[in-house]
Amino acid sequence: MISGYVLADNKYDVWLGNTRGNTYGKRHKRYSPKSRRFWNFSFHEHAKYDAPAQIDYILNVTNRKSLLYVKAFAGLAPFNKLAHMIVPPLELAAPFAESFLRAVNAAGQYEVLAQGSPFMPIARRFCSLITSRIVCSLIGDTLTNYGSRYINELVKSKKPQKFDYGEEINQEYYGQRRPPLYKLANVKTDVGIFWSKGDEFVPPENVKILIKELGSRVKKNHYIDDPYYTHLHFAIALVNPKYLYPDLLEFLGRYRSP
Repeated sequence: MISGYVLADNKYDVWLGNTRGNTYGKRHKRYSPKSRRFWNFSFHEHAKYDAPAQIDYILNVTNRKSLLYVKAFAGLAPFNKLAHMIVPPLELAAPFAESFLRAVNAAGQYEVLAQGSPFMPIARRFCSLITSRIVCSLIGDTLTNYGSRYINELVKSKKPQKFDYGEEINQEYYGQRRPPLYKLANVKTDVGIFWSKGDEFVPPENVKILIKELGSRVKKNHYIDDPYYTHLHFAIALVNPKYLYPDLLEFLGRYRSP
């Protein structure tokens, strides 16, 4: 995101995470990227294993006790609450996506949007129904089959639940037949929330629920009251020097160590 450059310009030591399974993140000690087990993850595993490992690595290298974590899109809790999503193409596709993704999985295609994937032209065409062609031209990295199925589950279930493997595997994996819900009340760190009126993927109804569940942990609540400021604007909007960066820098500055 462009905010990384803004933070660096303001003398922050910026570290960029390398997401598992992307073009530059396909090395594994045990599994090949061609194997099914390599791709058995979604953004739940990113949050449970990968992000903590990255944080620990940074703290070890910098010899710091804490850091500031800035994340958007699938890296945030609001993405687990899609009950109020207002993107018609995605809502229409949800009932049919599971069958399609299972068929793709059975064919041994575990990367849905890899570089050179035959699904890329379809993805860009679908994206153009939602947003601009300029944004769609940025599509070109990996979306896993499990990650796609997980997002589809969240859209259909309208619950902040973990991945649904089916009743038998759920019982083995979770100790219950239905996937458990995430408990945001367990969050213990201070949080700043930046949200907008025009976000189709995480609309205000979702964020209000999130703020209520996090309670006193929310130390910054920045609402952008603009119906044209969408989900993607947080990453690339030209108006961010006015709408986003000053408040983001103010919030981070409260916790900045010398």
